[in-house]
Amino acid sequence: MVGQNKSNKKFIAFTGPGCSGKTTLIKRLDFSKFLKGEIYHINSHTRELKHKGFPINSEGSDDTQIMITLKHFENIKNDLGMNCIFDRCVLDGFVYTKWLWRKDQVSNYVKEFAEGVYLNNIEKYNIVFYCIPDFKYTKDKDRDSNKQDIEIIKAIYDEEIRILENILYTKDTRIVRLTGNVEKRKRVVENELNKFLWINPLR
Repeated sequence: MVGQNKSNKKFIAFTGPGCSGKTTLIKRLDFSKFLKGEIYHINSHTRELKHKGFPINSEGSDDTQIMITLKHFENIKNDLGMNCIFDRCVLDGFVYTKWLWRKDQVSNYVKEFAEGVYLNNIEKYNIVFYCIPDFKYTKDKDRDSNKQDIEIIKAIYDEEIRILENILYTKDTRIVRLTGNVEKRKRVVENELNKFLWINPLR
């Protein structure tokens, strides 16, 4: 079935709040050292939606979160037949939808839709690296959340990651927390990929 055969392709995801170092870290990693064959990088699509006129982040709406959830669903169901590196995953779509739902900016059905896509597909990733934002937040034109919202988003991530660590404890999907500077995170990722591929060799 499409998107479900982990033995043929590896799905490595990076998750975490905005400005938690995901994109910077991904750019510093040479995944070809660990993954045989073609590697497809799937970038965050939030800015792409903004350019199409959808309000994002603190201005998010039902339409925005539905589109984001559908993009995550499409990405995890891809039939490219190659290893994929995800800058954000189904967890991110749910966390931000849950945050906006708490702010009464999205409907309950949208929150439930995002949650369903998240819970039904999180195990399709082989490893989920959780980038913890333990450094100073940098604001830019696409990241307009205030300090209180930033803390709420982080708290939702922490809560969901703790739940996942318990749910996936006996499953094939690994949750790995990343802290510290880029070099420290890079070393942890490389060690985890080495360990993972030693236990689960590519076929």
